[in-house]
Amino acid sequence: MRRLSHFLFLFGAVFLTMMIGGCSKFAFRKIDGQQQNKFNWPQAGGGVERASHRPYSMSLPLEEKKRFKMSSALGQNIVASNGYVFAPTLDGRLAAINLQQMRIKVRKKLPQAHEAACAIADTSMVLARRFGVNTLLHYNLRTGKLLWEVNAGDIATEPLIADTVIYCAALYNHVDAYRRSDGLRLWQYRTPAQLRSSPALANGILVVGMDNGFLLGLDARTGSKKWELDPSESDEEQQSVPFTGGIHATPIINGSTVFIGTIGEEFIAVDLLTGQEKWRVPVGSKVIHAAASNDTLVIFGSNDGRIRAVDAETGALQWEFRASSVIGTSPVIMGHQVFFGALDHTLYCLDLRDGAVLWQYTLEGRIRTNPIVWENYLIAACEDNLLYIFASADSNRSL
Repeated sequence: MRRLSHFLFLFGAVFLTMMIGGCSKFAFRKIDGQQQNKFNWPQAGGGVERASHRPYSMSLPLEEKKRFKMSSALGQNIVASNGYVFAPTLDGRLAAINLQQMRIKVRKKLPQAHEAACAIADTSMVLARRFGVNTLLHYNLRTGKLLWEVNAGDIATEPLIADTVIYCAALYNHVDAYRRSDGLRLWQYRTPAQLRSSPALANGILVVGMDNGFLLGLDARTGSKKWELDPSESDEEQQSVPFTGGIHATPIINGSTVFIGTIGEEFIAVDLLTGQEKWRVPVGSKVIHAAASNDTLVIFGSNDGRIRAVDAETGALQWEFRASSVIGTSPVIMGHQVFFGALDHTLYCLDLRDGAVLWQYTLEGRIRTNPIVWENYLIAACEDNLLYIFASADSNRSL
């Protein structure tokens, strides 16, 4: 009996340690140092503005170079840095894929096996978890060492890394800023509603949408409120915008304008510095994914299966394309091309100028993971636990 009690005590101690601390180290030592590269897609939307835009086009047609069977479906976002794709899956695992070798270099179970979103910056890898004891974790990507972990609440959004600071929006009513070096919380802003919209950043202003339809602009340095768009007021002197539904999509920023869609079936442009509405257009369907933007156009999808291109200055419709099912991802603008996925299993490429189909490819399952681009590789995934790597037929061309 004494031996049994001792065994149970040891087992309980080990189990508790695993539950609290989880796995503290990833075997990333074989991954090259992560220095800045103009082709990197280090976080959701490709950068802190979340605008999902690159100036060069892909050489079409694209060919499937490789597909990988993952342990489960992938999360909403994957990232790429210096020739590696980092792909978190819904069963709480993370794979690092070497694009040159076309093989999985690292495949690890995340701490406590909870789903996480990933962001990369030089040698930093930040994981934000939906559940768990410590939900924000910072690893040294070169050594695999866990640098710190903090309890940041349940995070159902994508983390944002901006130089020395990590920003995250927790599901249960707060936005936080953490110092990247040691995890010290620099500030916290309590919100009146839940947060499913990831933050975007430009010109020192952090923008995030809330479930109650408010759009919030915070001073990124101090966390103080610069402006808030209140759906309950319409007085122009109050700089209020009467949104008709909650915000689940991530805002994107291009120059001095914030673009955001709502589940109230509208798409709206807002001045980044003042919070004043510039224009709004009715959509007729929910917008739940982030848009993409270049200097002249904004592209966004909606649940009615349509992708729309509107003028960035006026909101005037330029063209629209209808897929055979719900749009499942955010779009990506590559030069004169627009890539996106739909629940009809199809990965589309449209002409940015007129919405004509330039290329399409049928995947094995519905597409809910946002496609990304690194150099001349297009990376996409589907619900059938598959991750695809595409490249042009002339994959050695210079970009």
